[in-house]
Amino acid sequence: MKMAGLNAIQTYVEWNHHEPEPGVYNFDGDYNLPKFLKTADDLGLVVILRTGPFIDAERDMGGLPYWLMRNNSNIKLRSYDPRANVTYNFEMLRWTQASGPLVNSEFYPGWLDHWGQPHAKVSSDSIVKTLTDMLEANASVNVYMFHGGTSFGFTAGSNLGSTFQACPTSYDYDAPLNEAGDPTPKYYAMREAIGKFFPLPTGVVPKPAPKMALPPITMKKPFGFVLYKATVTFQTSDPAILTVKGIADRAHVYVNKVLQGILSREQKAESIPIRVLKGQDIEILVENQGRICSGYNINDRKGIFQNVTLGSQVLVNWTMTPVLLDSNSVKKIELWKQNIKKTDSVSAPSVYIGKFKITNETTLLDSFLRLDGWHKGVAFLNNFNLGRYWPIVGPQVTLYAPSNLFLRAPLMNQITLLELEDSPCGGGGDSCSVQFVDTPVVNGTTPL
Repeated sequence: MKMAGLNAIQTYVEWNHHEPEPGVYNFDGDYNLPKFLKTADDLGLVVILRTGPFIDAERDMGGLPYWLMRNNSNIKLRSYDPRANVTYNFEMLRWTQASGPLVNSEFYPGWLDHWGQPHAKVSSDSIVKTLTDMLEANASVNVYMFHGGTSFGFTAGSNLGSTFQACPTSYDYDAPLNEAGDPTPKYYAMREAIGKFFPLPTGVVPKPAPKMALPPITMKKPFGFVLYKATVTFQTSDPAILTVKGIADRAHVYVNKVLQGILSREQKAESIPIRVLKGQDIEILVENQGRICSGYNINDRKGIFQNVTLGSQVLVNWTMTPVLLDSNSVKKIELWKQNIKKTDSVSAPSVYIGKFKITNETTLLDSFLRLDGWHKGVAFLNNFNLGRYWPIVGPQVTLYAPSNLFLRAPLMNQITLLELEDSPCGGGGDSCSVQFVDTPVVNGTTPL
């Protein structure tokens, strides 16, 4: 960013990660805000600090901590006073500031993605033209995002337009710096435009860094699991309509371990016909695809909150197994084995593990985990949550894996996949594998 001619850098302060629980604070590792501020100062960059508490940024619940809703079930987040409209706000602004500088506080060089929709692409020519026009008008410009990065783990949020829209793990954003922090052609074009108005720093202009590719990694399946479970205690019609109103956000429905179908908030699918007999078990696995990150509907609770009906009757006496996936998820997976029912079905939610070594002669570089043939789930590298994958709907096909996550021999690396729907492991051969590649794919094919 410094070499691109920028003189200021803007960053968020994400409340939910700095205070994951009330009174528990985290400013270590990726959340070392003082170190970030000092690095910027050392480079002579002014910092514009957006302290929140709400940040949006397509992050889970817009950066607000989940425990706000846990501690107060009636809380209203991002509520507004109906007396405030646009005119009132501008009048208040001019009452305090009769005139002022021209500022574009969020100039978009790209745009965000949603699962199942094409990767956002904005041409360099159009960006450079608008940027040049603003600089000629002596306006200040904040480029959002100059580097989009990655929403590792479950930090990606969602949006609510005409339907629910979950955001992918990658926040590449078609930004000047791509997901791995490498300069793109757009970076060099914007740098050239900025250089016409401001002196550019002397020194070597950055180039894309080399990436690491590794041989395919064979995956082995330890076990599957369930979340919600109820036993049918009455005779049903054939088929019977199972209805789960307000599901948040995606649910897999099983009868005696056999997948019956999928309920989806995004697709507004709340009912499916199933064949079930008295005495059989209905199991529902509910997936949180990310809380809404902006707007009035940010109070986005997850799970099942209304009665589940089978035909005209309500299913009762549910048992629920909480599945908490955080930085200790891989360790927890080992502990769950004693409480989880085994299944041989490749379409049941299952955990797959692959182990591999990297020779001492290999230079550890950033890489990208490619999951061809896998359906939908979560990937962990050495106990670090790389994030959600869903390559069958795209546009994201690979998951970014920074170099510092890999281990050298004699230490063993481990890939763990929590595959929620279907794996490529049923046909034998080499299909039950994943691979680290040196080229990212965030613009794969999509249904739309």
